[in-house]
Amino acid sequence: MQKIIIGLDTSCYTTSIAAINLKGDIILDERIMLDVQKSKKGLRQSQAVFMHLMNIEKLIDKIDSNKYEIVAICGSKSPRDIKDSYMPVFNVSKIFAKSIALFRDVKLYHCSHQQNHIRAGLYNNKELKEPYMAIQISGGTLEILRVDKDISISGKTLDISYGQLIDRLGVLMGFDFPSGKYLDNLAYDYFLDSNNKNRVLRNKEKISIKDVDINLSGIETKLKKEYDECKDKEYISAKVMNYIKESLSKLIEKSYEKEKLNDFLIVGGVSSSKFLRNEIKLDSNINLYFAKQEFSSDNALGCALIGLDKYLG
Repeated sequence: MQKIIIGLDTSCYTTSIAAINLKGDIILDERIMLDVQKSKKGLRQSQAVFMHLMNIEKLIDKIDSNKYEIVAICGSKSPRDIKDSYMPVFNVSKIFAKSIALFRDVKLYHCSHQQNHIRAGLYNNKELKEPYMAIQISGGTLEILRVDKDISISGKTLDISYGQLIDRLGVLMGFDFPSGKYLDNLAYDYFLDSNNKNRVLRNKEKISIKDVDINLSGIETKLKKEYDECKDKEYISAKVMNYIKESLSKLIEKSYEKEKLNDFLIVGGVSSSKFLRNEIKLDSNINLYFAKQEFSSDNALGCALIGLDKYLG
């Protein structure tokens, strides 16, 4: 029987399981998105916890116990690895991981959701060595992080995240939640489709950055008003994604000036954007690394890899 490590992650909108062997090869990578009703901007934590409980049993059943021997399990337990970091949804992966470990008498490990994202980002960027910078841009998080044994915040949003900016405008324009793929595709076509080369954006938006912190609520209000006036989904999508590209580039440059580190790993669901991956252009001194596209959004691969790291010592 092949020995495997299991990873579990139950974020705000995705139930995830991953399994890897002791060489780090992926045996299983399964996820179930939580269902958000049309026109809604998210889920209450109690709703999400219930859905995770329904989903996680289905995912665990995908592991063939006659073929694989589980030797360790790692579940996410909190949003970040700091005191008082808490969100009810992570109790599901934390408790299920502990229950499986006790029942099977195997090693138990825990990590934060943020550590999970960063470790998954290293899966295809093995050359990255500490210290380096990591930027988490996801549904509820925008943080610029220094990774050097521990993870410390170098910069952040002072109000909403890029993911919230995208989803709030996306739902306003009639797209399903989460709305990232719709805005990303429209922005990509607007700027990069060969038939649209001459398209330009009117009224360049002011970027509000102080030190390595950013405010985004102002641009949200402005673009909502602009959409109400023009009702042009493609144009507003292009403005949203272009603003994220421009402001993220400035955040990276300011972080480089502050921390004097030139390697930046970009993780989180927003980083799966094909527009951002194609369009961000930075100073030649800065090395930009993206998590593999399928491991940018919420997943459990990072949990499994962290479990493997700890298991092998």
